[in-house]
Amino acid sequence: KPYFPSRTPLGKLVGELTRDILGSPVLKELQIQPQLLEKLRETLQVLTPKPGITPDEIKIEEQVEKSGVRYEAKVKQFLTQPEDPKVRLELAKDLKGQLLDLLQITEKSIKNLSEQNQSRQISDFQQRIKVSVDSIELNQLSSRVATQENQPLVLQIPNPLSPGDKTINLFIREDAEGGQNGKKGDKEVYNMAFFLNLSALGNIKIN
Repeated sequence: KPYFPSRTPLGKLVGELTRDILGSPVLKELQIQPQLLEKLRETLQVLTPKPGITPDEIKIEEQVEKSGVRYEAKVKQFLTQPEDPKVRLELAKDLKGQLLDLLQITEKSIKNLSEQNQSRQISDFQQRIKVSVDSIELNQLSSRVATQENQPLVLQIPNPLSPGDKTINLFIREDAEGGQNGKKGDKEVYNMAFFLNLSALGNIKIN
């Protein structure tokens, strides 16, 4: 329940983080490593649709991987394979991990400030990061519940086909009846669906 108010579509979240976090004047008052901000900027650029460019499957997969939905899985993989540079690199590029690092550094910086310098802007900045992390975690929890209840998983993809901070929700569920005689074939079969929003006709479901 406490997560619900923070739920934000990925496309909108990316736009808000770019404006409210990377563009915040508060950054000058806090001791935040430039490397962390640069990594966050690079991740948000990957997640931001490019006008007139339709991403291919590799680009979409990269967007999903960086969106934070698999952060804990990456941490577990890193703990079991700490010597693998690829795993370390993927963990460093994860949006949720970057926001958690930024939140931790912000809290330390605030403790070093006097009460007079702890402005409302700094408090709002810190709260904005917390809400963003909560939004990602709610999507993670939704995916976990969907898996347990055999419901469709929802992948959020920044919409490259429309201007603004739009998001495509792609619903995916494994087809248990995909094989013949109730048995699975050599290939896994999935059902996928999304909604195409047409202004004159409303939402059209595409299976």
